Amino acid sequence: KGKNVLIPRAETAREVLPKALRKRGLKVTIAPVYRTVGDKQGLTKLKSARDWIAFTSGSTVRHAHAALGAKRFASLHAASIGPITSAVLRELGIAVAAEAAEATSEGLAKAIAKVCKIESASALRTTLKKALREAGRIQHQYFNKVSAKRKKSGWRADLVTKADVAAEQKILDIILKRFPNHDFHAEERPPRAGGSDYTWVIDPIDGTTNYFHGYPASCVSIGLVHRGITIMGGIYDPWRDELFFAERGKGATLNAKRIQVSKAAAIEESLLATGFAYDRDTKADYYLGIVKAFLKRSHGIRREGSAAIDLAWTAAGRLDGYWEFHLNPWDVAAGRLIVEEAGGRVSDFSGKEWGELQGWGKQTLASNGRIHAAMVRQLKKLV
Repeated sequence: KGKNVLIPRAETAREVLPKALRKRGLKVTIAPVYRTVGDKQGLTKLKSARDWIAFTSGSTVRHAHAALGAKRFASLHAASIGPITSAVLRELGIAVAAEAAEATSEGLAKAIAKVCKIESASALRTTLKKALREAGRIQHQYFNKVSAKRKKSGWRADLVTKADVAAEQKILDIILKRFPNHDFHAEERPPRAGGSDYTWVIDPIDGTTNYFHGYPASCVSIGLVHRGITIMGGIYDPWRDELFFAERGKGATLNAKRIQVSKAAAIEESLLATGFAYDRDTKADYYLGIVKAFLKRSHGIRREGSAAIDLAWTAAGRLDGYWEFHLNPWDVAAGRLIVEEAGGRVSDFSGKEWGELQGWGKQTLASNGRIHAAMVRQLKKLV
């Protein structure tokens, strides 16, 4: 008590130790001997980061945030050496994807490695198919027994039922029991973005309006995305007991039998499908104008009311092409892969590939590939 304590430290640091010492009656002198500053060359390199940034202090978090900007920063996985650094990340609205159990470089590396674990393809496949079938069973269980309410969008046909909620919960129960650290992007609840390399994109009932009215044309759709790329996808039609499945690089199947897209070489010999977005009350003439153009050229147009089924049927050759506006990632994540693995093609209406997950489905054009360019040309005249 009464002795002098000198603390040489960073210019910016926590006051826990000085306060505790002063409380014990010691005289504390703080000597700032270094400060953290932004390094121009290092910050330039930081902008090329694609996946992870590991932080060992709050000050490095703030410098990186200032250099990258909030939007770019949020697109990366942030790893923290401990709770104090994690608190700064959360203060800036950044999710902590991994936090070291021990505040060392080795602890930080272990935390990142745990999140980045490569899962067994067999386990992923088994889990996905089980979730599809269990959600399909729930559709049967609730069929013609549910009421519906509108979602927050307010559109009269944007509905949700108890079956949607129950099926989604069952899917997540199955997935998270086997893979508790995985992220998900589901229709009926906020997404989980905890930094996992794996994201399950889930539509528990695609075709809810049909389902609510007792019209048996709905399905379950689940896509599995790994680091931005869909690696597995499944669509289960419980009314026909048809399970469409694809694994990247391994083709597409229907009830375990290989499927391929059709061989139609022109719109004039094609059967097409479409759907209508929820803004159709104000854009009905616009959408019908596009339908008219394709109707005059094709064998016919079908409207099933389930985007996932339309994609699955395009993959199976039952349809030759399909287009729709304003879909969501959960509508198309699985179907896109199934179409592509069956030999078809999926793009926006200009023929470009989709970008980030959040934008998947805004413009959806799927085909057997042979008529894709012709459909793009037709859409460019009208959209």
